[in-house]
Amino acid sequence: MSLRGIPLLILALIIYNAIVFASGLPPQEIFYGAPALDAAGKAVIMKGGDLLTLPLPSGLVHIRLGDTLLAIGVILMAFEMVKATYTRGFGLVDRLLSPLLFVLFVVEFLLVPKCASSVFFLLTVMAGFDVIVGEAVGIRSARRDIGFGN
Repeated sequence: MSLRGIPLLILALIIYNAIVFASGLPPQEIFYGAPALDAAGKAVIMKGGDLLTLPLPSGLVHIRLGDTLLAIGVILMAFEMVKATYTRGFGLVDRLLSPLLFVLFVVEFLLVPKCASSVFFLLTVMAGFDVIVGEAVGIRSARRDIGFGN
């Protein structure tokens, strides 16, 4: 079996699990930082979790680890949509494995306490979207490839 037949969102699952289970912190603190008071001691800010801070004319933009993992998931989804148009070989294997990956996401989200976070929930939604759109695009592509009647 070719590696092209494996759903790409499994990379997001592996990265999430590696980060969360290697750290002893709760997922919220890992991906978005811990709540803390500002220098004046009046306002609550999120401290930590920043990967990159971009100074823009409109203000500082904080890119956090959770945002980065979700962006990786969206990029992987784009590649999955392209893979869904293939009706032979690895495209069929990918369409068979995508529902299994979605079930794995759902089971982890429901049963594993460290996976009960907004980041993992959105990755689960992406996996479900991959199943639905992959089937719809696959059926549409197969209809185009096979001519019935005239």
